[in-house]
Order: sequence, then structure tokens, then C-alpha cells
Amino acid sequence: MSNNTREKLMAGLAKRDRSMLADPHLERIGDTVRKNAGVVSREKIFEIPVDQIADNPFQYRDEESLNSSELESLAVSIREHGLRSPIQVRRTGESYTLIAGWRRLTAIRRFLPDMKTVKATVDAEIDDRTHRLLTVIENEQREDFTAFEKARAYADMQKLDSLTLDEIAVAVGSSKTRISRILKLLTLPETIQGILREAVLKGLSGGHLDEIAAGCKKREGAGETVLDIENWAHTVIAAIQSGEMTIDSLRTINKSPIQQRIPEIKKPLKRWKIDGGKWNRFEVSTRNKVTLEFKLPEDIEYNDSDKIMAYIREELLKREQN
Repeated sequence: MSNNTREKLMAGLAKRDRSMLADPHLERIGDTVRKNAGVVSREKIFEIPVDQIADNPFQYRDEESLNSSELESLAVSIREHGLRSPIQVRRTGESYTLIAGWRRLTAIRRFLPDMKTVKATVDAEIDDRTHRLLTVIENEQREDFTAFEKARAYADMQKLDSLTLDEIAVAVGSSKTRISRILKLLTLPETIQGILREAVLKGLSGGHLDEIAAGCKKREGAGETVLDIENWAHTVIAAIQSGEMTIDSLRTINKSPIQQRIPEIKKPLKRWKIDGGKWNRFEVSTRNKVTLEFKLPEDIEYNDSDKIMAYIREELLKREQN
């Protein structure tokens, strides 16, 4: 575990000690962290075979959220300078399980296939509950630890570790209100969660995510269909990305009656449609322009403009007749 991880966990435990919370297990975690809080001596660092290290079962971050170019740069640094900070593993029988150092190990596995061993500290005494908490604490220090990944972690801490919102907040250095708001993301319909997860991976801020999620919950409570809520979320995200909507205007919309219309967006709105597998996208621009995207039959070459135009006319006529 990095020094920053230890310091954050110890700070949370110190805060917990001053509160009314009384979970003896958190004290045991504190003892574990304090015992290893000093600089790791070289005698405690081992060379562990990479292929003997199992993935962290309590890793809530999705590999797709990792920046590939940053991982490659990390791999280059490891190749040139070595692994400056050892990863942390847990002995499980004859093999090992990763505790901390997911990015470093992923960079090695993906870009350094010739690197057969990795420097690691080994903990043989850690239990599942402590393992999960240490993993979450380490991830909390990462800016790319998304709200949905946090939500899954907090939900497990609630369900599997029987921690209260107060105890989770203390452990991760956050507030009970913030923990509650993040957990509410998991109560949204799965399709809407997917829309928001994709937007987060594309850079949607935490503040915007909170407001969009609140708007979705408000519309769900008002009896709107999932499709209507999905369309609302798509429209709001497009407005945010185009710069047409600020977080303040979104808050105003959420405080107003649901019937309030969202401001017109100058950039095109995309509607994905499926029609017999032919039409993939129907895009309408505010500049009097319509874009159709479709699949050509196998008997039409992509560069045969006459056949393409004839095919489009035929398909449009069919749609008009229907």
C-alpha cells in the first residue's frame, strides 16, 4: 500500500475514533495499517512470478476506464527505471492475490510480456473485509475512480461488511450525504445507468452526473416511462457536451415542474433507429440537413454511386408508402 493510502486510511480511522462509531473491526484494520505505516524495508520485498498473481476480487474499477496511453507510458517507465513502488499481494494457498497496484500490474501484463516477475510485499494475515476496504481506499485517491465504480464498492461495504453510511463515509474520507447520493445511482433503471456510465467515461463531471441522476429519479417518480427518461438524459448530456447547458441551468430545470422544456440545442441530435437491419442512424441538423446512415446490400459496391442512389430512392419510397 502506498504511503498516501496509509495516511488517508489512518486519518479516517482517527476521525472515527473521535466519533460515536464503535466497530472493533475498523480498529483492527487501523492496527494493520499502523503496523505497516513505516517505510517498507528491502528485506520484506519479494520477486513474485506475474503468472502466479490472481486479480483482485474486490477491484471495482473497470479496465475500460483505464487510459491506454497512460498505461503504456507507465510501462515504459517501469521498463526503463524498474518498479519504484512494489505492488501489494496477499498469500492465498500456493499462489497470490493482488491487493494494491492494479494499474502497475495491468501495465506490465499488457505491455511488458517479457517481465516474468514483479516486486511485491506479501501479507499472509489480511482477511476479505480488510482487503476490500484497502482496495477501495486506494482507488479513492484516483481521479478516474468513477461514481458508478464507487457505488458498487459502497454497496458491497454495506451488504457484505455490514457497514453503515456513517462508517463508509469515515473509511473513505467522504460525507454521509455524498455516499447516499452515489448509492442512489444503482437504483436507476439499468439502461439509464448505461447511458450515464458511458457519459462519465467520456468526461461528464461528478456535479453534472449528480444533477442528471436527480432529474432521472424525479421523472421516474412522476411516472414517466423509461424511454422518456432515456431521451431526456440523452438530450441533457448532448446539451452539456455542446456547451449549451451549465450545471446551474440543469439545477434550475430539476427544481422546476417536469413539463418545463429543455432549451433548444444548436448541435444535431442523434436518434438511433433499427428498421430491418438497414438503417443505423437518423440524424437531424438544425441547419436544414438530414443525414441517413445505412447498410448496403452485399450486391452493391461501396463506390457504385448510381446503384447506391437508386437503392436509397427505393428505400425512401418504401418508407413513405408505409
